[in-house]
Amino acid sequence: MKGPEVTETQGCWFIVETNPSSEKKAAAELRRAGIRAYLPRQAKEVRHKRTNQPLIKRRPLYTGYLFIRFPDHMIDRRGVPPFDTARKCQGVRQFLRFMNERDEWEPFPVSEWKPTPLAPTGSQRTRARWSRRGRR
Repeated sequence: MKGPEVTETQGCWFIVETNPSSEKKAAAELRRAGIRAYLPRQAKEVRHKRTNQPLIKRRPLYTGYLFIRFPDHMIDRRGVPPFDTARKCQGVRQFLRFMNERDEWEPFPVSEWKPTPLAPTGSQRTRARWSRRGRR
């Protein structure tokens, strides 16, 4: 059974749903398969439980999702990316899909999007000094 044809997907990004808590693993496996993967993360300042020192923890911005883009040499002459290659990667659950006019499900291409790193907020730019008695 052949999947639905996707046209004009060259240079498009796709949204992939990952298995629970395996965004980093899925991104690494996709990169190993030759597919560009982007996992936006946010930094959060937390305190260490014993030492009370400030730490920066980086967690996924969109839990359970990441963005992928197929390189031009992987797309066949009909313009269809190898979706099965991405689905077979460990940690990938499925693509974010929509129903087309032929009542078939196909992956949703995000064509006008360019990944840019998020600007840090004020609390992430400057780290506060902490002592045993509290903030200095």
